[in-house]
Parts: sequence; C-alpha cells; structure tokens
Amino acid sequence: MACHADRTAPVFQTKGLTKTYRQGDVEVHALRGVDISLYPGELVVMLCDEPTGALDSATGILVLAALERANRETGTTTVIITHNASIANMADRVITLSDGVISGEHRNSERQDPNTLSW
Repeated sequence: MACHADRTAPVFQTKGLTKTYRQGDVEVHALRGVDISLYPGELVVMLCDEPTGALDSATGILVLAALERANRETGTTTVIITHNASIANMADRVITLSDGVISGEHRNSERQDPNTLSW
C-alpha cells in the first residue's frame, strides 16, 4: 500500500462497508469493514466480478452505489461482470456474452440510479 502523506485528500473515500448474516447455523461475512480510498491518478480500471452475487439486495445496492460514485467522481473505467440483468441499467455500455463470445452490445441513453434498482 502506497503512502499518501504528500498528497491531498482522497478524491473518493468510503469506510466500513460491512455485511454479516446468518445462513442456518453459519455466520456469513459477505463484506467485512471494507475501506476504499482513491487518490488522484491512482486507479484507471476497476474490475468487479459479481460484486452483488452473495449479498442481499439492500447491501448489493450499497455496493453498486459506491461503485457508481467512484466511477462518477474519479472517472475510472468500471467493468461489472454479472448475471444480474438489472445491473445493466446503470451502465453506459452493456456487452452481453453467450458461450464466451460477444453476442450483443448496446448503450443506455440514461444510466439508472443504483438506488432505484430491484431484483
């Protein structure tokens, strides 16, 4: 982890993303105190493989809102890989794969706010 003592404040910061739930007798930690701090020029591409896959919808929306905010405020390219078709509505561009091959591509005229998504 790089030291940022010589830089200004982060351009994006979120702290303590945590989600714990019980599945039968097992306590599951989907997220545990995740802190994100992005500094100018530090991040170019963010790859997110099924970021909501093991989460309840309320926590999934929190994660998507944090990703959307990081994208908006820092200008990063954010790639979300998911089976959840609802998430595609918050994207600028959607690329669909079938059997490992690109089977479709479209651009949304408007990005849906992650807080309005449901699944």
